[in-house]
Parts: sequence; C-alpha cells; structure tokens
Amino acid sequence: MTTNFISGFGLFGNFNTATNILSPFLTVIFLTLSQLFPLAYMIENAYGKEHSYDYRANLSTSDVMYDTKSQIYGKSYNDWTAEWWKWAYSIPLNENPAYDDYGINCIINQYDPVWFFAGTFNHSANRSCLIPDNVGILFPILNSECSYIEYPLIKNEDGLMECAQSIQNHVNYLNATLDDRPLLKLDEYRVQSPLFNFSLPANNILNLTKGETSAAISDGNWVFLKPLTVGKHTITFEGGFSNTSKERYDVTNENASFGLPIGWNYETRYDLLVLPSHSYINNKNFTYSSGGLKSTNISIGEILKQNLINLQDNSTNNYQAVKYDTILDYLTKSKEWKALGNSNNQTQSVSKVFPFDSFPKAVKFSYMVSELAQMLNHHPIIHIDWDKVTIELNTWALNDSISNFDLKFAIFSDQLHELAVKDNL
Repeated sequence: MTTNFISGFGLFGNFNTATNILSPFLTVIFLTLSQLFPLAYMIENAYGKEHSYDYRANLSTSDVMYDTKSQIYGKSYNDWTAEWWKWAYSIPLNENPAYDDYGINCIINQYDPVWFFAGTFNHSANRSCLIPDNVGILFPILNSECSYIEYPLIKNEDGLMECAQSIQNHVNYLNATLDDRPLLKLDEYRVQSPLFNFSLPANNILNLTKGETSAAISDGNWVFLKPLTVGKHTITFEGGFSNTSKERYDVTNENASFGLPIGWNYETRYDLLVLPSHSYINNKNFTYSSGGLKSTNISIGEILKQNLINLQDNSTNNYQAVKYDTILDYLTKSKEWKALGNSNNQTQSVSKVFPFDSFPKAVKFSYMVSELAQMLNHHPIIHIDWDKVTIELNTWALNDSISNFDLKFAIFSDQLHELAVKDNL
C-alpha cells in the first residue's frame, strides 16, 4: 500500500485513490508555478549555467559601455582619453599597436585596470589578442589631437581646444560592434580630453626628436567597454569623415597624421581570447608591472574545466588559406617565426623555438599551448627539448598549407609565452 501511494499508481497501472484526490491540487500548483517561472526562461537559465551563457548577450549598449559622465577606476572618461594618447605616443613606431596588422604588439605597455586598443592606418587590420577578464577596454573610432609641437602657431590652451574640435567636427560616420551586435548611439560618446603632456621616444610615430614633449588636447568619438566575460569576443570599429585640412593651422610635420582622422577610416577587427585573471601556473596570485599584465595571471585550465569557450565555431569550413605575400609579411613582422617548406620550396608550415632555462618550464609551457589548442580547436606539432619548445603550425584540412588559424595561433602563442615568462612559470 505504501509503495503504491508513493508511485501514485495501483497494482494494475491505474491512478490510486490518493493520486485522484491530489491531482486537481497538483494541477493548480503546476499552472501557478508555470506563470511565475515560464518554462522557456527556466530552460534558458539552466542552459546558461551549464554552458556559461554570456549574460551580456541581450544587453543594451549602455550595459556594455561606460557612460561619458562616469568615474571609471578613479578617473573621468575625459582623463582616460588623455591617458590613451600618452600610451600611444610612448611606443616606438616599430612596436606600436596602431601600425600592427596582426596583433603581435597587442599587449605592449598594457596595464590594468584599462587596456587601450587602436585603429589602423590606410588599410583594414585583423588583430588577435589575449586579454584578462578584469580590465576595461578603451579605443577611439576616430579621434583628433592638437599639440604645440605639431601646430607651432597655436599659443594657448583655447587654441588647442578649438583646433581639435574643428577637426573632429568633420567625422560623419561611426560604426562599432561587439560580438556582431552593433553598439548604438555612438555620436553620444564624443569626448574631449583635458590638457595633457606627452613625451616621445626614439623612432616615434611623429618622426620627431627623441625626448621632445608637448602639451596637447584631443577630441574624439570613443568606445569604453566594461570588462568582458571569459571566452571569445570580437570587436570591430570603423569611422568616416568629410574633408579635413592640415593647412588651417599650418602643421609643420608631415608625419602628424596620427593626430588626425585622415587615413584612419578603415575597419579594425580584434579577435579576443579573454582569460580569467587568476593564475594556474604557480597556484598563487602575484603582481608584475613591466610591459604586460598587472595583477593578472592567466588560467587556461580553468577555462577548459568550466567549458567557458565554445569550440563549435572552428569547423573546417572556417579555415581560409593565407596568401604567400601575407605569410611573408607576417614572418617579417613577427617574433622569430620561420617558414618551413617542402621539397619544392613551397611554404607548408610556420615554426618557432621558445627558449626556457629548465626542462620543467618547457613542459609547463607545452601544456599551456596544448590547452590553447583545445580552446581554439586547432592543434600544432609540439616538440619538447630540455630548454626549449618548438611549435610548428599548418592546417591539414587545407592540404597541410597555412591558414588564418595558423597565424592567429602563432600570435596567441607569442603572447602566452610572454605572459608565462613574466610569471616565471
């Protein structure tokens, strides 16, 4: 009798008496709960927890971008745009991320709590970058800057302000997306900086004397993203403008184009791999600050364990063969990657040796690379020696030739190695 009551059925499969009595009440309870907790929402919420559903997926622009009136990590939005210019001018031309087509220099001079991205000059660019999940991301769609060193006829702060404003007024097209979703009302994110000072290194992007300094003011249309969730993200942006004139203020330096929107009206794409901001390497948190992440240590194993990255989007159909000219250009600009050919001198793979000072460190790095391979669903040849790891990349699905994924993997491997070395594994 007890067994039949618990199951709700009699010996011959019919509802028992207790079930018949309780059934109307259970129906009412179920219908009430279904109104309070819609089934679709319950399923979506469960799936989101199971698959680390991106909670920003259906949010508005204001949910993913900081407001221009916000105080962000102790500074105003305006102050952060000045910091962006000082960052951009501090990096030599040969290492400057603004003139990098691939993302090779993405992590140079990046510090939390804010990372800076840049547009691209005279052609489109597709960059790959590892980034922690605890930093904001600031970049201009198009911006303008005037300084005394570039415009010697300007003698005061008001003149710098009017100069930057008048140039930026020519911007007439703004577009930006996050994960293929458009960021809206971008014209409302026009911000002018306070007066700031910048200093130029050797081989600077203005082609001026090393050590020169100047006061400046900028004006621009910006995107300031809040920290992104762990996983893959894509950012694109592009702007347009009507005619602008360098001659109005008698600019004396022909290389002053960095401070103008002219030439920067091409699409820039960032393919990001956002990593957790704690370390799995030594199982402890620690800080470093020279040229890389600060208080930010990667945890690739954590990503895999929590299924935080969807591997379904890297099917064979997404592989694209890379032209020889692009391979040659990448090898010229990359950090010691080399081409390997077959008996007919055809380039079939790219390879690099990563040095270490011990065998355990080489093994740990190879493990990190293997987890990166799992995340990207693209798997290299890894050779481990006592004091080095050799990575070779090609794409078997394209008859062992070089694909877009090989170049992305190479860039991520370089950034991963740089972070690992700073962490001392």
